[in-house]
Amino acid sequence: MEPAGDLLPPYWIGAFKPTPKVRPYFGWIGRNTNGPGNRTKRMIGALGNYYINPNLVYAQSGWSISQLENIVPRAIRRNVPVVMNQNGWYYPAWYAGDWKKANTSLIQFHKRSSCVIFQSNFCVEAMIALTGVIPEKPVIVHNAIAVSTANPPNRNPTRPTLWLSGAFHKDADHILLPALEAVSQLAQEWKDNLPLLKIAGYFDSNAEKCDWFYKVKRKIAKLQDDGVCSWIGKYSLSKLPELTSDVALALHLTSKDACPNSVLERMALGIGHVYANSGGTPELVGDAGVAVGSPIDWSRQTAVNTEELLYAIKCGFEQWRDLSSKSFARVSGQFSWDAYVSRHDQIFARIMAGT
Repeated sequence: MEPAGDLLPPYWIGAFKPTPKVRPYFGWIGRNTNGPGNRTKRMIGALGNYYINPNLVYAQSGWSISQLENIVPRAIRRNVPVVMNQNGWYYPAWYAGDWKKANTSLIQFHKRSSCVIFQSNFCVEAMIALTGVIPEKPVIVHNAIAVSTANPPNRNPTRPTLWLSGAFHKDADHILLPALEAVSQLAQEWKDNLPLLKIAGYFDSNAEKCDWFYKVKRKIAKLQDDGVCSWIGKYSLSKLPELTSDVALALHLTSKDACPNSVLERMALGIGHVYANSGGTPELVGDAGVAVGSPIDWSRQTAVNTEELLYAIKCGFEQWRDLSSKSFARVSGQFSWDAYVSRHDQIFARIMAGT
């Protein structure tokens, strides 16, 4: 679950008049370029975003509790239906506040919504595990991505190249340390065909205060000196095809990731994954990747075993072409953007009809 930026609340002028045409309010996302922000921008492009006189509010669990309390009750008072998009939940490993209280608040917003959309089966499982509440007939709509071509891009890496990206927060050591160690070991084994780990993203201020930060920076610098790591830093989504043109596999090692848009963005480019078998990631990747064991522990972010990761990377490189074609096929079929918008159209039409 990603925190949202400041939201501009919707405005209703005069008496509310029902209309069969949906006028959704998705909130104000500003310059938000994280996964939920990019998905919301695409939704706004397809369905519009009505700040004045909306007749449906599309609330998201990534909004802060205060933002939800500001917007949702105002909509309900005017008989404007609320659709809740539920991503992750609060849990002790990443939320320093009263996570039980925060989850209880989210459940209350569920009860006041006309429909709750869960982004993955894992989101439902997490709800049950963390709150004890079992939703009735949950609606599951995985995130989706538009593909720009009818066929996957041709990939012809000149060396075994891996991609690892993210906004690296205070718990990013569980992602970075296994990846860096695995590549270091692989470089020792494959001296005649050195691997390359391309790391894109940035460390936030909280990560830079952590004990592991300088250890990771030293490891990255050492691997750069050895010619097996490239630090790219921040990048725009539009540059992703260019930056990954020589990539054979992507690593996604985040524990308990609910429904990562970044995985779909890479799959749309025909990139297979080696991934932590945790959260909603396995639901997206399916047979288009190689899983690494990752037990669920709500008290901490669990790192994958380095030796298991190394083995998975080797397996992935052996079949990267097959994983590439399967990745593109899954996104084009099961997670297509047209199907995603169509599913929302159906949900909105049912709500507007009062059924």
